Amino acid sequence: MPPKRGAPSARSPAPTKLPPKAKAKAKAKAPPKQSAHSVKASLSVKTTTSSSSSSSSRAPFDPALAALASALAELRELDSPGPAPAKRKAKAKAAASKSPSKAAGNAADNGTGYGGTALTKKDQTAMKRKGKEEAARDKALTQLFDRVEAAAVCLPPAAEGGPAAAAVAAALAPFAGPFAAAVSPLLRNDSLPNIAERAALYLSLLSLLSSLSDPRLSPSLCPPALLALLASLDESAQLYRRINESRAVGEADLAVVTAIRASLATLSPPAPGRRRRARPPPPPPAKGESAEAGYVRVMAGKRCGTMPLLSLVGSGGASHAFKSSLSSSIVGDAARRTKRISMEFATMLKSLPCHYASSIFVRADEDRLDVLKALVIGPEDTPYQDGCFVFDIVLPPNYPQEPPKVLLVTTGGNRCRFNPNLYAEGKVCLSLLGTWSGPGWDPAVSTLLQVLMSVQALIFVKDPYHNEPGFEGKTATNLQQSTQ
Repeated sequence: MPPKRGAPSARSPAPTKLPPKAKAKAKAKAPPKQSAHSVKASLSVKTTTSSSSSSSSRAPFDPALAALASALAELRELDSPGPAPAKRKAKAKAAASKSPSKAAGNAADNGTGYGGTALTKKDQTAMKRKGKEEAARDKALTQLFDRVEAAAVCLPPAAEGGPAAAAVAAALAPFAGPFAAAVSPLLRNDSLPNIAERAALYLSLLSLLSSLSDPRLSPSLCPPALLALLASLDESAQLYRRINESRAVGEADLAVVTAIRASLATLSPPAPGRRRRARPPPPPPAKGESAEAGYVRVMAGKRCGTMPLLSLVGSGGASHAFKSSLSSSIVGDAARRTKRISMEFATMLKSLPCHYASSIFVRADEDRLDVLKALVIGPEDTPYQDGCFVFDIVLPPNYPQEPPKVLLVTTGGNRCRFNPNLYAEGKVCLSLLGTWSGPGWDPAVSTLLQVLMSVQALIFVKDPYHNEPGFEGKTATNLQQSTQ
């Protein structure tokens, strides 16, 4: 006897009454109803018999493969953006473009020096909401990665009657793209501090990748493109490990770094008798390679490194503006500070811009990573094009609670002021450094990389007069009229 309409069945919970607005939102967020049918269809395979027709022309896959496909189907649905985020994004874009002149006026009144404004309460609320959404997504991804791994490791070998390679490939084909779409952004993340904060998610992902060494699974779920991303992430992670070999950073802090190397070694083991190089040499030039491509090929691996910076001070004209004021006493947790600095340094290995038109290079003292020099090459189509500007940098004893101290030393002996934000005596005016009003340093998210990128993008600009307080919204024509 069929159940009464509206009565709860044994397979689904009792319906909950929702207000009309909540019903509309729930309906918009609901996944496509056909997903259950498509999952069932993907868990079966057509088999033919040479003798006589059997009672069924479809036979179920191995239960482990069925569970694997089911978990991947949920991952695909999780990675599909719903209409709500897209609608929020369009609404925010419309609000941002509604009154640009008013925003520019507020920036001028605040006198940020580069057109920035302090975060409003609405901005802070949006950031908190985004943080909660990302945390919820990380948790869901972690659970799904664990489920996929649990199913993958239970897959019996083909020799023992398990599904053959062709059957596995056919079952996983619909999920290969969504799996790569979910995993690739995580492997492209070159921020080791962010990876360490999301350690549970990354450890789960790396453990899953290690379990995909089965040759039947690797072609679909771990193609060469993902291996290349993993190898690139491993390069930064191993630099972080080498930096901390002689420092007081416990092995527990290197758990993700260890997992990256283990996962890469499992999926792409080095040839017998050969050791994996920590940093491969630049690839050879391609036939007909342009000067721009050759520059990037050679210089990309030289963006960040260490050298005896302080030992060279005083010899051959080398200097560092902060050497006389360096402090050996650390305020707060020394191990945590060292870990933060080394993670940021390793991140810059891959994140600093390296282009033929403009690049940033950083060198730190080999014994003190908190003492650095940076070379910023002026971007093209600006008054600073092809100019090389050197900055001396020191990270304070309580870093990251305080921003870095940055001084421009390319001033022609304190005679040249290249920008309203760059003084002749070397002072760098940037709200991120606390030397100007506007959005300031946030110990939780701000980094030295962010400072250097801000100098390149917000100070070395096409129209430097826009950096003068009160001139952010003015064009060259308006500026000429106001001076007449």
